[in-house]
Amino acid sequence: MKRSPIYQTTFGDRTLESSNKLGMTREEKLFSRAAKLAELVLIVGGIVALLQVAYVLYFYGWTGERKFANPSVGILYYAIPAGLATVLFSALRFSRRARINVALLCLSLFTTVYAGELFLRFTTSTGLSYPVMVNLARAKDKQKEAAKLSKEFNMSIDARTGPEMVDNLRRQGFAAVPIMSPRAIEIRGSEVIPLGAIANKLTVLCNESGSWVTYESDEHGFNNPKGIWASKAVDIVAVGDSFTQGYCVPTEESFVGLLRRRHPAILNLGMAGNGPLVDLAALSEYLPRFKPRFVLWFYFENDLVDLRDERRSTLLMRYLKAGFNQGLFAKQEEIDQALINEIAREKVLDDSRRARKETDNIDLFSTLLEFTKLSALRATLGLVEGKSREELDAASDLHRPIVDLFREILSQAKSRVSAWGGTLYFVYLPGNDAYIDMARKERPRILDLVRALGIPLIDIVPAFQAQSDPLSLFPFRGPGHYNEQGHRLVAEEVLKTLFLPVN
Repeated sequence: MKRSPIYQTTFGDRTLESSNKLGMTREEKLFSRAAKLAELVLIVGGIVALLQVAYVLYFYGWTGERKFANPSVGILYYAIPAGLATVLFSALRFSRRARINVALLCLSLFTTVYAGELFLRFTTSTGLSYPVMVNLARAKDKQKEAAKLSKEFNMSIDARTGPEMVDNLRRQGFAAVPIMSPRAIEIRGSEVIPLGAIANKLTVLCNESGSWVTYESDEHGFNNPKGIWASKAVDIVAVGDSFTQGYCVPTEESFVGLLRRRHPAILNLGMAGNGPLVDLAALSEYLPRFKPRFVLWFYFENDLVDLRDERRSTLLMRYLKAGFNQGLFAKQEEIDQALINEIAREKVLDDSRRARKETDNIDLFSTLLEFTKLSALRATLGLVEGKSREELDAASDLHRPIVDLFREILSQAKSRVSAWGGTLYFVYLPGNDAYIDMARKERPRILDLVRALGIPLIDIVPAFQAQSDPLSLFPFRGPGHYNEQGHRLVAEEVLKTLFLPVN
């Protein structure tokens, strides 16, 4: 049966209308789902913001485990998440379209912020917190990272770790040992703190510039030429920490090595990890037999932090009393054996840790936590204001008790050196590590203290600041010890006071 045009048109319109109605239903379903997802985003976002407020209230308000260095900035840590939570929960009352728009805005901001954090971590990962070679030692693929550094800095990079270097040297027939900082050991049932390392051994020192530095230790484990202890003509003695010991350049290129070129009768008692109390101990143990004309007290900007730990040692604190010593000069053989046993014990512990891969797990967890907290982005924006209770206690210590103890140590050192007619010089060494910013704030007080005690001052800071590119004085232009150029600058400044410039 043939239908009329009118029927066909009417039927077609109804079909089209039905089709359009069906299409709108699907669109509404999608729109409804989007609105529900938007609600979920808003609720989750609001909860996360409230958790942030709770975190700040708990650690900064209730327990007091952390404090804001700047209270006005600290308010932002309350106001921003609280305000965000209010906006997100309020948005749940908006129209569906408005809820979707707010959720999309939140997701866009979230993605942008964490993309920025990721970008900063990838572009500023080398040498920010640690020397480049320390970061290399922690890399999963050291050879690949070493090749990258070699290409970037146009130099050969030795990717071996300290233990690997020691093992390689031993396989070649050398009696190599790792460097050891002063630590408490037991000899014949009594506590002893050696001030040097193992005597007469090839000592693997450090690698911050791409090549390992080693030296043959002297008769008492210090970085000196053999026979120096038998000399009666020691005129100059240097005390200090790793900078004085010679990190991380060949011995002859360190600032003590350069001073020795001009005046061979110089004894180096510097050791990595030394703080002011250990420096006083070294002065008391070894110098009375030489009665040197000059004692160079090399002070680095983390020495006050080291002193906080040293003062916990009852044995070290006894050096504040004139005449006390441990008789270390006569105990070197026992010290050597005890330190060799300590190396073996530490190697077993290190092997055990590597087997359990504890370090990798801790590093991964720490990295994820720091990423979640937007540490790199907040640091770039200058919003890292919170400090732990330990950090605040440390800052409080540096403001009064530690500085007072340091004054007593320097006063004792000057008195003991003056007793044999010598002169104590205080040499202030600068650094560029972020972790010493807290101690660096004490620089004016330290300089005033030194001047008040009447101790001649050799301040190296102006010489570093006068350089057109001060970072060129450090390996890879990052944190750590000086390179050869930096050591030479220190030697030149000291020699301007004592002698003639370096040849």
